Amino acid sequence: MQHLRYLEPSLTRSMAELTLNLIPHEHVKLVWPLAEGHVRKAIDQGDGLVTVESHHDAVLDDRRQLWLVWDEAKKECVATFVTEIINDHFFMWVCGGKRMKEWLHLAQEGLERWARANGCKGMQLWGRPGWTRVLDALGYKKTLVAMNKEF
Repeated sequence: MQHLRYLEPSLTRSMAELTLNLIPHEHVKLVWPLAEGHVRKAIDQGDGLVTVESHHDAVLDDRRQLWLVWDEAKKECVATFVTEIINDHFFMWVCGGKRMKEWLHLAQEGLERWARANGCKGMQLWGRPGWTRVLDALGYKKTLVAMNKEF
């Protein structure tokens, strides 16, 4: 696996008391309990193709990255992202949290900047239809439609 650069102080952005933090691999076990609830909620609203455990294992194995938006004033995690570089694109597996209006632009700017610094040429994510409204305004375009049939 290629070596990924972690956020340097100049890449860390904050808005009021919120900070976007890429968790170094060696701290994932310590921080995972803060992120797990957001990951679980996002996964529970998905299609069941991935599990909380599969994301946890991939982050522990250093195949994916764990990000937290931290509210310093309240000492709490308000958002969690699980990401991965696939070929030359930054893929967001999980985006979950609360108070999105407060952290959306902070996360977008920080994640995109980190992706570019690590050689990515674009970003991609899968999500529920409601994400289209949010992400259209940020320059994302719907390029795929997922079709599922249960039996």
